Amino acid sequence: MGRPSAAPHLSSGARVLLAVVLLVVFGLLAEGALSLLGGRSLVEVWRGPRSAREWMAPTERDRWLAAAQSPGPWHVHEDPLVGFCLKPNSEVDVFGIKVQSDALGMRARPAASESVGAPGAPEATPPQEPLRIHVLGDSVAFGWGVEDDEALAHRLEVHLNAVRPAGSPPVVCQTVAIPGWNHRNAVHFLLDHWDALPADIVLYMPIDNDLANGYGVTEAGHRRENPDIATSEPFLRVSSDQRHYVVLDLIHRLQAQGGVETRSEDELGPRVLEADLSEESTRRLDENAADIRLLADLLEQRGTHMMLLQYSELPYLWHLWSRLAADGGPSIPILNLLKPDPERRFTLPSNPHPNAKTLDVVAVWCAEALLLQGLVPGGADAIARLPAVPAEYTDARAQLLEPADWASRSALSRSKDRSQLLSRVDSETGEGLRQVYGGLQAGQLAARQVLALLACPGEGAELALELRSIQDRPDLLPLRLAVESDGQEVGSLLLEEGGPSEWVSALPAHGEDPCEHEIRLVAERDVVTRYMGRLRMGSYVLLSLELREAP
Repeated sequence: MGRPSAAPHLSSGARVLLAVVLLVVFGLLAEGALSLLGGRSLVEVWRGPRSAREWMAPTERDRWLAAAQSPGPWHVHEDPLVGFCLKPNSEVDVFGIKVQSDALGMRARPAASESVGAPGAPEATPPQEPLRIHVLGDSVAFGWGVEDDEALAHRLEVHLNAVRPAGSPPVVCQTVAIPGWNHRNAVHFLLDHWDALPADIVLYMPIDNDLANGYGVTEAGHRRENPDIATSEPFLRVSSDQRHYVVLDLIHRLQAQGGVETRSEDELGPRVLEADLSEESTRRLDENAADIRLLADLLEQRGTHMMLLQYSELPYLWHLWSRLAADGGPSIPILNLLKPDPERRFTLPSNPHPNAKTLDVVAVWCAEALLLQGLVPGGADAIARLPAVPAEYTDARAQLLEPADWASRSALSRSKDRSQLLSRVDSETGEGLRQVYGGLQAGQLAARQVLALLACPGEGAELALELRSIQDRPDLLPLRLAVESDGQEVGSLLLEEGGPSEWVSALPAHGEDPCEHEIRLVAERDVVTRYMGRLRMGSYVLLSLELREAP
């Protein structure tokens, strides 16, 4: 018999490899058994359980890193009352201008030689905490179309530091503003981030598009017209951009048809959003004033001074200032700036935002006011050392008004707008387009809700609608629309393919027989449509909306 064969001999390397393989197999079997029977993993056992929030949601840092790879400049803010800000700690393109953002998504203070510590500027001895000033608002306060070192906050910082007395604290000015913000967005951003953004002085600049809804932001970092969940009517899209695009689209269509290139102001009707003529406008102005008062009261409790900047003479501001004067709270200083500029001498070439020179002049006026009121040390000597304002700006300075003047101008503005109110909105001719609060988009497309203000021709009027279905979307039909007048139901209509596109109904009786009526159209659903390369949500095509005398 031969000798039995010996067991194969394994090298030390092979034994190590075999041990690793067996360990991995054992680990996988254990992981599977633990997951199946206990709903946990070995990793979790090793390092301890994680909260549901930790594994369900990424951290803010994860979100920022992911967003930094997208092309758009905007970042979704956690607070729906704020909506959005800049991508934090990034260089972003904001409508053609490179802007540097800080950790909070605000425009960063430039590290320019003329900031605090510049040669020739007096230093505090010993070093002191800076005097902090915030410029709060939307695109004008932000500095749309100008460089970081041309923005209002930076120019104000430069001017105040150039004239501050020896031994006084340096001044640091921060932009707390984003293009497209409304009053709710601006106020609540500052309140949310007060620990990181404490201030000694807040300069707040309201603008008339503060009454519009807030924007959303896409996953690529671009603004979008989506429902604003911070409003009481999320599906009523009130957008300054959309109202502007509707008029531009009208002009382009008329030009293509060989018609007139523009429509007169009278033909477009008054700007009902800011007119304070009806419930919708009044409600939005009340909310605007309430947010300013909320901010002013909280700042006062924290020992922070507040000043309102009146950029231009606008009916919107007369309505707003009148509310603040009548609410019983402490008066808030208001700094008058420019008169209306119809010749656009002080704006950017491409749009009505102030140019860099204008923002520098506004910064000088702000510095002068802060020194006059003693909010910044320096007094008359520092004022005398501020740069001289060019004569054309001195001549264009708005008049300083008192509260009685605000109320008077507010009443005159309401009377004028009421007298110019039209009884018809026609999306084909442009008649009355500015009397639509929201819901009408370029291409005559109506969103799920449309709200318009129409003049009443007299007692016993009737409402007439003309509309048609969206082409190539039969899945939307039949489509039911509810019709309301001043919150009262008028009736409903069913839009069908090939069916009638005109609907007429008598208005319900109204106790006071008002001179105007808010007409609301509410569609039961909408679909995605494409127009001029953009995707939008729409329900039907609105041709006209009219109040007329009953036959």
